[in-house]
Amino acid sequence: MNKRTVLVVDDEEVVGNLCAQILIEEGYDVTTVNEGTKAVEEAKRNSFDLLLTDLNMPGMSGLEVYQAVKKIRDDITTVVITGQGTIESAIESLKMGIEGFVLNPFKRNELINMVENALEKGRLIKENMRLKALIPLLEVNRVLIKDMRQDDIFDAIMKVALSEIKADRISIMLLDEGTQELVVRASSGMFSERVKGSRTGIGEGISGWVLRTGEGIVVNNEGYSNPALKDAIGLHEINAGMCVPLIIKGKNLGVINISKIDQLSPFTKGDLDLFSIIAGQLTVSLENNKLYEEIRENYFKTISALAAAIEAKDPYTKGHSAQVAKYAIAIAGEMGLSKEKIEEMHIAGILHDVGKIGIKEQVLYKPGKLTNKEYNIMKEHPLHGERILQPIGFSEEITKSIRHHHERYDGKGYPDGLKGEEIFLGARILCVADTIEAMTSKRYYRDVLSITRVIKELRKFSKTQFDPSIAEVALRLIEKKTIPV
Repeated sequence: MNKRTVLVVDDEEVVGNLCAQILIEEGYDVTTVNEGTKAVEEAKRNSFDLLLTDLNMPGMSGLEVYQAVKKIRDDITTVVITGQGTIESAIESLKMGIEGFVLNPFKRNELINMVENALEKGRLIKENMRLKALIPLLEVNRVLIKDMRQDDIFDAIMKVALSEIKADRISIMLLDEGTQELVVRASSGMFSERVKGSRTGIGEGISGWVLRTGEGIVVNNEGYSNPALKDAIGLHEINAGMCVPLIIKGKNLGVINISKIDQLSPFTKGDLDLFSIIAGQLTVSLENNKLYEEIRENYFKTISALAAAIEAKDPYTKGHSAQVAKYAIAIAGEMGLSKEKIEEMHIAGILHDVGKIGIKEQVLYKPGKLTNKEYNIMKEHPLHGERILQPIGFSEEITKSIRHHHERYDGKGYPDGLKGEEIFLGARILCVADTIEAMTSKRYYRDVLSITRVIKELRKFSKTQFDPSIAEVALRLIEKKTIPV
């Protein structure tokens, strides 16, 4: 561990040396000077954790030393040494931001305690500043960890940027590699609906200029020598704006814009730095999202192919999962679920039996009735399915729907014996869809059941095997002849 460094400044050599001796014995790396100008020069050459300075010195006072060094080393912690007659000056120094003071003459433990307390106080102040700066990024990361959908990434980035930078509107423009134009993919604030999908050529306006140059820019409501920037500012009624490129591995993916409309205060260099950090987070997220989607798609295709291969070996179950998916989608749509939820039901339906990959073939394809031992082995396939799908990062609704699609509404199902609404909605839908498909398909032990018999079974086992509300939806779809298909 590196020693903490201290710069001691005192015109009285005895006091300076005493402070140095005490601090060196405590493990500090100490540099001692006897006047303020030397302290400033030393601060220019080396970085120090703590400045320990006498308050009253000829030439530069301790406060003047503090102010000069602070301009050079903004993160330095400072303690002043003062006599009894200058206590008011010491209090004033604390108001200026100095972390502590020691009354001279002082005892060894008084100096050590004050130095340690001041360093700890300084550390906490710096930590709080760093955390405050990281809050917007932590919020973005929280969303990104939870979800990798591009629209959610855009929403999280825009919400954080508008809040932290205190702006009125924002837009994210991605490069269309085919047309070499910037296209607005997401926006928030005034005219967000109107601008979505609009296009800008490379070099056109502020966004096109930033895309071409690869440099972020602050544009406040003032004169610009570049006519394109001047015209763009007037065209978009910008009082203050910023535009930053989205670059990763030397490739420009697009730009992100943010602006003020009603506010008169200009953007600062600090605002641009923060916006650039947020833009960097967006760029990395877009790249990760692309890789994630490619991996996810390949994995999905692989396990879907495996599941289809398993079904293909048995003429009685061939195409079963595809049909279950169709029924699940129909039920979810009739229930008025969101587009996102319907897509989850599609995936869950296709993959609900993927866990059968882990079941021995002599059990899986046995033509006769299963023994109790074989049936217990077969009952493990929902657990196998969940384990197989975990690496792909599907939503909990999908994985739990697959794990629990053999649970019963009365709690007598497997693998966990869940009851009622303890069971994920998707699993309750799959339970009904899976049963309808099984009843309307030929099996080695029976022929296809009639629609009348299917309706009778759904009504009979409503509230026991099936969620009654979902069973009712399925019955309605059967009446409409939407299912079976």
